[in-house]
Amino acid sequence: MKSKIVITAIGKICTRCERDLPLAEYYAEKTGTLGLRAECKSCWSTRISNQYKANKERVHARNKAWRAANPERQAAIRRRSRLRRMYGISIEDYGAMLADQGGKCAGCGGTSSGDRRYDVFAVDHDHQTGEIRGLLCAACNLALGLLNDSPERLMALVAYLLQHMDVLAEGAIGASS
Repeated sequence: MKSKIVITAIGKICTRCERDLPLAEYYAEKTGTLGLRAECKSCWSTRISNQYKANKERVHARNKAWRAANPERQAAIRRRSRLRRMYGISIEDYGAMLADQGGKCAGCGGTSSGDRRYDVFAVDHDHQTGEIRGLLCAACNLALGLLNDSPERLMALVAYLLQHMDVLAEGAIGASS
């Protein structure tokens, strides 16, 4: 037997707890009356939580099977979620940043991310402020991380490398004479 949906001046009455609640207290549902679920958010959450607890193994098995059957979609969902959670940006924001950089690493200008697992550039951000600086290949991102984002350490390392390149060049010139 279907519960009767009652619309009131305030909102509507939940079919489960029978409270008269504002429409904002109901989740959207395309097929529902007024495009809303019949039960309020609180009752729906409680019911879904109880269903999950009662069928935990079945839910886990179904989710695992879906992930195995849809690895590309799962990877996209995971990536979108990670970008939003860690950096507060969308896939579209990421794409726009990459386009602004010409599809290249902001550090070295390389066109490959250098990441064998995923062909994506790392989101480089200031660890103090959280502000995003750009997209880096795996090597540039790792180098910055190992140098603790220190310009002084990076410049000292560049000076060291240049000094030794001069020594090698002088040795090569002397050896060929």
